[in-house]
Amino acid sequence: MDQFEKLDLSTIDDGEAVQQVDHLLNKAIENCLDPNTVPNANREITLTIKIKPTEDREKANLEYSVKSKFPGDAPGSATILIHRGKKQGWVSAAQQMDLEDMITKRDLDSGVETLIAKGTDQ
Repeated sequence: MDQFEKLDLSTIDDGEAVQQVDHLLNKAIENCLDPNTVPNANREITLTIKIKPTEDREKANLEYSVKSKFPGDAPGSATILIHRGKKQGWVSAAQQMDLEDMITKRDLDSGVETLIAKGTDQ
C-alpha cells in the first residue's frame, strides 16, 4: 500500500470540526453547572465523519457533523389553591413557606391577622 501523509482532524475545514466540538464541550459544562437542569443526566457530544471515495479512489468527499444532546430543565412543581363558591371561584398559586419564614400582620381597623412572608412590603 502506498505511503501517504496522515490526516489530522485539526486541519480539516481549517479546524472547524475541532472548534465545533470545543464549543459544545463548553456548552456541556455550562449545562452541568446550571442548577435548573437535571444534575445526573448524561451530556452527549457526537462527532460523525463520513468519507466517501470516488470510483477511481483519487479523491474522497469528507462530511462531518457535530451534534449535542443535553438534558433540559428539571421538572418543577407548585401547589395551587382552588376555591369554588356557589357563584364564582378563584385559583391562586403560592409558594409554600415554613412558619418561621412568616410574620403576622394585624389590620388595625378590622383586627384581622394575616400571615405574610418576611421581607415583603404587604
